[in-house]
Amino acid sequence: MITSVTSRNVTVTWNTIECIQRNGEITGYVVQYQEEGGASVTNTVDVRTFEATELRPFTNYTFRVAGVNEDVN
Repeated sequence: MITSVTSRNVTVTWNTIECIQRNGEITGYVVQYQEEGGASVTNTVDVRTFEATELRPFTNYTFRVAGVNEDVN
């Protein structure tokens, strides 16, 4: 969910991952975003919010978030 937008910044937040969909304890999140037709940028965070900065105004971006965990066996 996008919670804040300016001409050059976007703040993205997301809900926790349901227990049934986890493979162990969530230890962080990988946030990937990409300008339409451009290279992707990947960041790892340990909270459920991320601010992308220095974006191009009037440009479409795609954001993806994935939970990361330690396999608990």
